[in-house]
Amino acid sequence: MKRIGVSVLVFAIAFCGAGEALAQLVGRPALDFSERGSASGNGEDSAFARSVTARYASGVTRAQVLADLRAQGFSCEASGASCTHVAMQEACADVRTVDIAPDGVISASHALRCMGALADDE
Repeated sequence: MKRIGVSVLVFAIAFCGAGEALAQLVGRPALDFSERGSASGNGEDSAFARSVTARYASGVTRAQVLADLRAQGFSCEASGASCTHVAMQEACADVRTVDIAPDGVISASHALRCMGALADDE
């Protein structure tokens, strides 16, 4: 029973932290998940990448970016250098990646990966 209480407490703290980060991003553009692997070349000029740039423009800390991405279903590396969101679309994986460089520069890409091959964005 004690474990359940501790688990609930940890979840509540994590949830409040994510909520706080999201609350601080109010008024910023939402991330654009509307495209399904659009054909834009290298994947960095997609609507998703542009929405990442707009949402995390100056004034957003690394911790806020990571909390916001996790709250939106991204899985982030322990180092916080990269976060990935994968949505399966039939036999393909719609993959969105956000990379955070040590100097805080954020870049994003969007690719459609089908049966081990790369399609559309990259």
